[in-house]
Amino acid sequence: MIADRDSCRTKLLATNVDLARDVAEVATFLQNGADVEEYRALRLVMIPGKNWAMHFIDQADQIRATNQLKNRDWPDFLPEEFKVYLDGATDFSAQKWDAAIASFEKLMALPEEKRRYRSTWAAYLRGRAELKKGDVDLKNSIVHFRRLLDFREAGCHDSLGLGWEALRIVADRKMIDGEINEALRYRFAVAWNGTGPVSPMLDLKRWLAKNLRTESAMELSREDVFVRQLFTASAINSVNAVEYWENDVELQSDEWLGHLHSVKMSAAEAGSAAHFAYETGDLDSTEAFLRKAPALDPTAVWLRSKLLAKKGQVRSASQEMVKVASVPEYERTFLGEIPQFVAYEWRSSAAAGYRTGQFWGEQGILHLANDRYEEAMESFILSGHWRDAAYVAEQLLSREELLTYVRDHWPTHESSVTETKNSFPYLMRYLTARRLARDHYFKDARPLFPPELIPVFDKYVENYRVFRDESKPEPDRAAAGWEVAQIHRRLGIELFGTEVGPDFAVWGGSYGGGTGRHFDRLKLPKGAQRAGRVSHYRNPVESELEMQNRWRDDWEKKKFADPVSPKPTSSEKWRWLHYAKLPTGNRWHYRHVAADLAWEAAMPMPIESDE
Repeated sequence: MIADRDSCRTKLLATNVDLARDVAEVATFLQNGADVEEYRALRLVMIPGKNWAMHFIDQADQIRATNQLKNRDWPDFLPEEFKVYLDGATDFSAQKWDAAIASFEKLMALPEEKRRYRSTWAAYLRGRAELKKGDVDLKNSIVHFRRLLDFREAGCHDSLGLGWEALRIVADRKMIDGEINEALRYRFAVAWNGTGPVSPMLDLKRWLAKNLRTESAMELSREDVFVRQLFTASAINSVNAVEYWENDVELQSDEWLGHLHSVKMSAAEAGSAAHFAYETGDLDSTEAFLRKAPALDPTAVWLRSKLLAKKGQVRSASQEMVKVASVPEYERTFLGEIPQFVAYEWRSSAAAGYRTGQFWGEQGILHLANDRYEEAMESFILSGHWRDAAYVAEQLLSREELLTYVRDHWPTHESSVTETKNSFPYLMRYLTARRLARDHYFKDARPLFPPELIPVFDKYVENYRVFRDESKPEPDRAAAGWEVAQIHRRLGIELFGTEVGPDFAVWGGSYGGGTGRHFDRLKLPKGAQRAGRVSHYRNPVESELEMQNRWRDDWEKKKFADPVSPKPTSSEKWRWLHYAKLPTGNRWHYRHVAADLAWEAAMPMPIESDE
């Protein structure tokens, strides 16, 4: 840029990118011998409540800029439009509305080539001045906000994005005038592209949710496909969606769904309509709308796959789902972060990640239905659904299958660690270590533990071996057993906790809930959750009648839909019953194991002895 300054400036000025135009503005100042720091200090001093801004400029520049502002002695290197704008902005800040209006009108009256940078700013504050003077119904100010939009169209710079705020105000005016459909188009444009202190998208969503299912909304959208799509999107967002993974799914009636059936629907909106019907649990309506949707509409393909899976046509569902694979542009990898541990703003990249995660999650379900357990686990990892991946790893794969998988993919601790412990490789190795340790496969478990846990794990194993060695003196065995019980109790979740139910190490053990949704999905008999587990005085098996009485509800009064997820195969049920065994099914199971170890350690000792 230094070597060919004039050429670069010309190209930057010709671009439609506001940032590039701002760079060109600076280049123009430099060509005219400008002191950029002097102008920067002047702008900072003009900021209302400017105390925070003073940290960015030194005291000498503050004094100079303050005097310039007081005397309106603007730097000579500034073009005329900047000087006139500063006059108007100073009067606006002092609430001298008429004087400010005069300066802004003077600026906008300049020849177009001499007001490229500050026309939009002047038009915006011109409209704001009318609002400050009491123009509540926008009759006087709306003209100037529309002028701002015209200036943008003519190529004037809008580096602050004031055009989107102006468009929002124009939309408000159209709302007042009753031009609701056009106002919604403007609001959507602002929500999609605009920025500001209040989220335009949130503002639009609130308006749509407030007016959804009203007679006026249905009338507005009857002949307007775009507005109807907006309201349908709002309906999908606001409906209390049916949870198809529950055993009992309650169907919902919805006025908007009835409205969608009554209009002449276009193919473009049929996929969204089917999505909404699916969220309410009305599968007949879902299929009716899908028949109108384009063959490769991503939402329609996704829903067709789910409905095929419900009907038991798993192979067809898998083939249909593959069609969606090319749609997402964003793809997670094995080193991706777990969404539940990462805070992010809801923006387009996050939305793309969400859609991709949903795709891989559906793939995982279909792999489960085809008894492809490693592929299911990988799909759940790619989707960001860590608990589902943990369910497969911890309760469906055999020890040998899981250990082989982890060794093949992440043979060392270093191969699993990125900049955080929330990465999937790290958590998968750690999960495998705890599962092996629970089953007393200490040698295989040791290298999979995080380095900081290995010393205490070695101490546990050393004492455990002494405890189980019948050739050792009973006092030594008892002391070792007591040490084992203490470690098992105090560091149980770190060394032996299950990632999902019943311990939920994924939440640090803070939440319970049995085995969660996965047990509900298996639909095994109520007593099967503890099948094959040791029954002792701390683990009484609750009777079927007691369970029914405890969970009795008014479910028989409701109308239910069948779960859509593919039913678990006999192989999945067999694996769960044989590979998910624990000494007890109670929450924090390791505490019960620790208590048993403590009692066992004390048994050989003399009754009422000090030891």
